[in-house]
Amino acid sequence: MEAGILAESQVLICCPERHILRLMEVNLKRQGWQVRCTTTGQVAIDQLKQELPSILVLDSEVSNPSYREVIKELRQLPGSNLVKVIVIRNDAEGDDNDGDDEIEFFLRKPFISQDMLK
Repeated sequence: MEAGILAESQVLICCPERHILRLMEVNLKRQGWQVRCTTTGQVAIDQLKQELPSILVLDSEVSNPSYREVIKELRQLPGSNLVKVIVIRNDAEGDDNDGDDEIEFFLRKPFISQDMLK
């Protein structure tokens, strides 16, 4: 599928912590979502260029490049305005409202898996 075409009911998760990544993957698949996973920002960008998910979940600790750079790259792709972006961040990282209009929702760590499904 070429970039710019939105894959319905698909989530791309980018999280460097494999146990959190696996938890999210299992829970979303149980809810009927198609899930793609990666641990680095560059792989997330490469996957976004192949196919846009309905939802992009990014951990704020993503590196190579940072989660903000991944969002910046995403928004340059045709059709990316339809992709909802969720950022998972540590409780100590400050306000959820940090002025970034590109982010639909912040999820704070630690979280229970049901929080992610809301």
